[in-house]
Amino acid sequence: MSKDQFLLTPQPIRVTNAAKQPLNLALDVSDYDEINALMGLLALVGSSSGVTIRLITGMQVDSEDGWVTLVTFSAQTTANSFDLQNATTGLLRYIRWEVLSLGGATAVTFMINGMLVSRG
Repeated sequence: MSKDQFLLTPQPIRVTNAAKQPLNLALDVSDYDEINALMGLLALVGSSSGVTIRLITGMQVDSEDGWVTLVTFSAQTTANSFDLQNATTGLLRYIRWEVLSLGGATAVTFMINGMLVSRG
């Protein structure tokens, strides 16, 4: 078994509306079987009923077609909150982040990193 650290967001990301990580920045995880991902909500402008961020996974980076949910982080309502999610099934070739909702906030800043695990 081998483990490697990953930084899906090499620096904190600030968004002002629902958004997806650009296709060209998707992370190739084809050598791995499992992911342990930590999402940190670092800053929140305004109040929120829950910022919803997820990881999506797909087999190609040429279009938005075929991307599916890998994990959804718990909805966060305050800055400096963190959530750890683990996926042992469903991991395809690439992963990237998607902000589904700011829950009424005007901007959020977050980061995602973690460990990739290969059982082979």
